[in-house]
Amino acid sequence: MTQKQYELITGNNPSEYGGDKRPVERVSYERIRGTEEGLSFPKNKHVDPDSVLGILRSKIALPLDLPTEAQWEYACRATTTTGLNSGKDISNYIQCPEANEVGRYKYDWNDGHGESNTEHTTVGSYKVNNWGLFDMHGNVAEFCLDKYIDDLGTEPQVDPIGADSGNNILKGGDCDLMACDLRSGQRVYCNPLFHGRRTGFRLAVIQ
Repeated sequence: MTQKQYELITGNNPSEYGGDKRPVERVSYERIRGTEEGLSFPKNKHVDPDSVLGILRSKIALPLDLPTEAQWEYACRATTTTGLNSGKDISNYIQCPEANEVGRYKYDWNDGHGESNTEHTTVGSYKVNNWGLFDMHGNVAEFCLDKYIDDLGTEPQVDPIGADSGNNILKGGDCDLMACDLRSGQRVYCNPLFHGRRTGFRLAVIQ
């Protein structure tokens, strides 16, 4: 979700690092889905009418929502099984050329300045994955629909729905993290009220 797209939906732009084609940030899970019905997943997929998704659903006749963690990772990997969706693995924990290809992170020095990055950048600045999706690694960490559970178990699962309540999942890493934090399988959690300058979101059509 770019800042321009967000502004067209809501009429405002809460981002700290401005730019129409940069990812929108400083938007919480509760702002995206709402503070009442929007917190009801996995019981249902309802959202509050005044939430970002509530406004967007009223304008577009599509079942738009945040992807679940499994859906997000499936889209990120795009048939790959490596640490990065380029088909490559990370060769260095902190800074590595493989991560430089696919996303903005703290020690990505592709910009030629030879210094650390702490801001996100224009959407689509890095290598696209096999399914045409940009910025699945780095730039801003992205909210997922489901709640965080610490132990996913060892048995194969198909789109597990997570916990009934609690913290939300962030995927993808961000522009102030290390190369290892960009892995497709990396997962962290945060409070649904959190609205940081390095967190954003993308939407999917959920059937």
